[in-house]
Amino acid sequence: MKLPENNGISFTPTPAGQHLAVLTRFIDLGTQTTTGMYGTKSQRKVQLGWEIPKERITWNRDGVDHEGPVLHVERMTFSSHEKALFRQRLESWRGRPFTEEDFGTFDCKTLLGVGALLQIVHETNNGTTYANLNAILLPPGGKETWPSPEGEIIYFSLDDFDPKIFDGFSDKMKETIASSPEYRALHGAHDERNQTPRDLDDEIPF
Repeated sequence: MKLPENNGISFTPTPAGQHLAVLTRFIDLGTQTTTGMYGTKSQRKVQLGWEIPKERITWNRDGVDHEGPVLHVERMTFSSHEKALFRQRLESWRGRPFTEEDFGTFDCKTLLGVGALLQIVHETNNGTTYANLNAILLPPGGKETWPSPEGEIIYFSLDDFDPKIFDGFSDKMKETIASSPEYRALHGAHDERNQTPRDLDDEIPF
């Protein structure tokens, strides 16, 4: 998966290997329609972003130089199905499976600020290099080993819509979220169009 859309900043794929990171973004994209090898599907999607403090990036915006940690972003199907990558990644991260009591009660907002050990692999397709999350684990050593977030922590849910957070997103991100039926229901729209790029997660046939 490539890093987020370019907003005047030149991004390169997250370096391959293991990285100590911290989750700083959890964004509900709503139900998105995607087309993959198993046909067209409509699924609820979320986007997660981890800061990797030991990997740095510099950029210039409006004539001002900035420096900060690499942000690795992954888009996943928001599903508790046992084969869903979202559930598998979270259970690997937690180090234990979810119980029946967790479903419908576990608050994903609690993941923000939690340390993670990411395993990133590079894959090349048609000349483009993609940095994909291959595994995620809880770092050894407890909370004392977790890096502290350097940038803004962002949590956005269409179940509890916050217009101030939405307005702070890029135009492309807002367009993606606004295409979802959840957003359209909140704003009284009924346009059935809902087109987004194919996710790697769509290779799972369910």
